[in-house]
Amino acid sequence: MRIAISNVTWRLALCMLLCFVLGEYVLAQEKENEVRSSLRNGGDFRLRQETMDNIESPSKVIDDNYLRMRTRLWMEYDPVEHVTLRIRALNEFRHWFAPDQDGVSESANYEWPDELVFDNIYIDLHGLLEGSFSLRIGRQDFMVDGTDKPLYGKGRVIYDGTGEDGSRSRYFNAVRATWKPTGKTSLDAFGIYMPPKDDLAVDSVDRDLTGYTSADDDITETGAGLYLKNNSVATCPFETYTLYKHDDDWTQAAKKNSSGEWIQPKLAWQTLDASAKVIENPALDLYTVGIYFAPKFCRSARGSFEGACQFGERGDLDISAFMVDAVLTQDIPIFESLKPAVEAEFYYLSGDDPSTTRDEGWEPVWARYTQHSDLLCRTFSRCRWTNLTMPMFFLSATVIQNIRTSLGISYVTAPEDDGLGSGKDRGWWYSAKLDYDAAQDCLCSGDKLTFRIILEILDSGNYYLTDETAFFGQWQIIYKF
Repeated sequence: MRIAISNVTWRLALCMLLCFVLGEYVLAQEKENEVRSSLRNGGDFRLRQETMDNIESPSKVIDDNYLRMRTRLWMEYDPVEHVTLRIRALNEFRHWFAPDQDGVSESANYEWPDELVFDNIYIDLHGLLEGSFSLRIGRQDFMVDGTDKPLYGKGRVIYDGTGEDGSRSRYFNAVRATWKPTGKTSLDAFGIYMPPKDDLAVDSVDRDLTGYTSADDDITETGAGLYLKNNSVATCPFETYTLYKHDDDWTQAAKKNSSGEWIQPKLAWQTLDASAKVIENPALDLYTVGIYFAPKFCRSARGSFEGACQFGERGDLDISAFMVDAVLTQDIPIFESLKPAVEAEFYYLSGDDPSTTRDEGWEPVWARYTQHSDLLCRTFSRCRWTNLTMPMFFLSATVIQNIRTSLGISYVTAPEDDGLGSGKDRGWWYSAKLDYDAAQDCLCSGDKLTFRIILEILDSGNYYLTDETAFFGQWQIIYKF
């Protein structure tokens, strides 16, 4: 068994900071309060199969079929009042049915036993300043505690800190402070540091967590943000944010065409270095400013809107991009036992216009995950959502107790013609989803067993090189205790 030990400096600095903060706080608490302690633990196991055919990514056509088995165990400890220490360890390995994994790198095939990852290691100081202030330091998720729900908005800009490893982990190495001047207003300030490798992994397989290609891109991501939430108007919660992100410069392997000539990069900021056989990608300094609100029009109608713009520099190019996500949901008053609802959503991400000297392509910041579609996210380079127009319509209902189904349809296009095909039409997208809460309190108090099935189809348009119909299917069982 091996433990990666590179980048020792930041880990030692973090440990020293945690020890100092905790030591000072413990001394103060011992003077004023009787020391209390409590211990909690739990975990979950996820068994998932994913199968897909004819999904065209920028680098290849994906035809995969595999099982994913993820186990997570966590423990929390309160050494004194207002202080919580949390650690969570996980392991995920895969069994491949297709394609053949002979010769595939260890970091790509996730073979048993794979590596042991600590995706939560933090100290939480909460309830300070008469309950108005909290501070969380260390490796943490930016989700509502105990759930997979985004902590900020609908997760369109910040949700997944480790975009390269899919849903195995989504942590951030971060310091996050929350100030609540009133019961209905909160302001979060956070700083983020995400190296390309996990130096804390046990039996590390040197897996890239931040890159945009299948190779090791060696990109360190850093950033900071301010996020304001206000619930003063109960019928229209409001959020606004300002984010900064920096990506290191990085290189990717250059390729030749059938004539033996180097393929020129498509993106305006990329430079071909034929002598080094690489394409150079310059550093990114990105600023994102946005708003989010979720009005409740009446008892049966509600919606949400998020809009954001981006500016900054990618190398010598100025950035000018934007995003819009608008949703309207209406409950259907008939067949109340089925709880039917219709939902319309418009999702727009700007694309880069190659005829300009600016970069207009939306950058998903820390939101490189499946979002609306497991299928569509694979058509982007490592879930790098951009250049998308997606009007969607959904119909959902509870067909049987504890079983919720949803059907969706969209005609997806690209604002800019930058695909492998001849046009902008991504094609017709169809989805079906079933969620079943199978059991609760079955083996121990508070445990839960859930089941999910997802089916997606993309009737590929001329944006893609292939006109084959793409397919994605998934089933999963999760036991949480």
